[in-house]
Amino acid sequence: MSATRPPDTEARETAAWASFLHQLAEHLVAQWPAMQERLGDKQLAFVELAAQQALKLGLVRAASVARFANLCFVWGPNFQDRPGFEWAQGLLAAPREREWATMHQLVCRSLAELQRLPEAR
Repeated sequence: MSATRPPDTEARETAAWASFLHQLAEHLVAQWPAMQERLGDKQLAFVELAAQQALKLGLVRAASVARFANLCFVWGPNFQDRPGFEWAQGLLAAPREREWATMHQLVCRSLAELQRLPEAR
């Protein structure tokens, strides 16, 4: 009987995360075609940066990371740190157990802000 080795969990998690980022980049570029022109072959790097920012902010659920990356496509990277986005900083200061509610509020507030900008369409 041969001994079985435990699965390499770290390698599998790394591969799953890379797959998630690739799929997310493809999805977001399809949703925001103008970004494909702007980003060119840096699409994946942009999404990776947005995901890293989300993780640093304590957003750990894949759906939250995806929503945050989408907002980075809308507002730009590090949008929450720029003047005029104090509302985002306030929402992101919520306790982490409210992660999904925080992301929902960020998306809703973003929609409201976009409606106020005539050139945002």
